[in-house]
Amino acid sequence: MNEIEKFNDIEILNLSKCDDFYGPIFPNFEKSKHLMQKRGKEVICSEISSLRVDSLCNKQTIDFPLLWCGSYHYHYGHLICEHMSRILVYKEANIKGKLCFSIHEKINVSDFFWEIIRHFGYSNEDVFFIDKPTIAKTLYVTPQNETIQQKNLTSEFYLDLLDKNYPPKPISEKKGIVYVSRSKLTHRSYPKLAGEEYLEKYFRECGIEVIYPEQMSVEEQVKLYNSSRLIIMVEGSAYHTFQLLGRAMGDILIIKRRNIYANGGWVRNVILPRCNSLKYISELPTLIPGRAVDKKTQRNFLKESHGLVLYGIGLLIEIMNIVRKTDKTIPNIEISKIEYDQMVLVEYDKYIKNEAEKINFTKECGST
Repeated sequence: MNEIEKFNDIEILNLSKCDDFYGPIFPNFEKSKHLMQKRGKEVICSEISSLRVDSLCNKQTIDFPLLWCGSYHYHYGHLICEHMSRILVYKEANIKGKLCFSIHEKINVSDFFWEIIRHFGYSNEDVFFIDKPTIAKTLYVTPQNETIQQKNLTSEFYLDLLDKNYPPKPISEKKGIVYVSRSKLTHRSYPKLAGEEYLEKYFRECGIEVIYPEQMSVEEQVKLYNSSRLIIMVEGSAYHTFQLLGRAMGDILIIKRRNIYANGGWVRNVILPRCNSLKYISELPTLIPGRAVDKKTQRNFLKESHGLVLYGIGLLIEIMNIVRKTDKTIPNIEISKIEYDQMVLVEYDKYIKNEAEKINFTKECGST
C-alpha cells in the first residue's frame, strides 16, 4: 500500500482529554475513512471530532508541509503498533516535510520516541507536534500499515520497506538464544509470571542470554533480535520492537500471560511474517486476577491485567525441548522442581501481600 493523499488548508486536532478525538478533520469523512486512525478495522477518530474544533479558537497555521503519522503515545507498544507505520511510506516517496504527531499540551516526550524516529532515518528536527488546534497549509496522509488488533498479516509492501530501512541478517548467520525477561518491571506491570527468576537462573546456566529490554536502547534491541537464532519471551510490549524490523527474526517462542487470545490474537499477524517460525507454549497458564485501585473513587476492583500468572514446571521442560532442537550444544542441566516451586511460592506470597495492601488502602480511604 503506497497511497498518499495531499490536503490543503486542513485542520488538525491535538490530543484532548478524550484521546480518540485528534488528528486531521478530513473534508469528506466517508471518502477518507481508509486514512483515519484504526484499531483492527474500526475507525477510532470519529467524525464527532469536527464538533470539537468548531468551538475552539487560538488555532495556529503551519506553512511548511506536514506528514501525518498519528499521535504520541506514552506506552511503548501502542506507540509503535498504532502510530509509527506510516513513516517509511513517506520516506520511500521522498516527500519533504515534518513528521506530524498530535500530542497533549505540556507533556514530556519519552527517549524511546526519539530513538524510534532515528531508527527510521529522521532526526528530532524532522518532527512537529500538534499541541493545539492547527491549520496545515499542506498535509500528506497515508493509511496505517499496521494496527493493533489487525486481522490480516502485515503486507509484503510494508515488510519490504522495513527490510530496506534495516536489512535483515540471513537465518544462516543468526546465532545464539535470548530470553527476554519481564522480571525487573514494577508491580504495575502485572500480570507477572511467577517463578521467572528461576527461569532466568536456569537459562544462564545453560548459556542462554537473559536481557531486560527496558534497560536497553531501541537500537541495541533491534541489533540483538536481528542476529539471534531463537528468541524466548513472555508476551508483552517488548515484542513490539519486532515491528521496527521486517523479515529479520529467527525462531520465536512466546510464553502467554493471558488466556484471552487462544492463537496469539492480533500479535500473531504482526510477528508471523517477520520470523522463521513462531510458537506459543502449549500449556495455558493459571491466572489469578488482581485488584486495581481507582484513584478517583478510591475503590479497588478485580482486573485480569493485574493478576499473577502461574505455570507448572512443565513450562520449562517444554521450553528446553525446543531450545535443544535449535542448538544441540546446550548442556542438559537438571531442572529442580523443588527450587522452582519455592520461587513460585515466594512470588505468590508477595502478590497476596500486595493485594492485601490495596484492600487496606481503600478501606482507610473510605473511613476518612
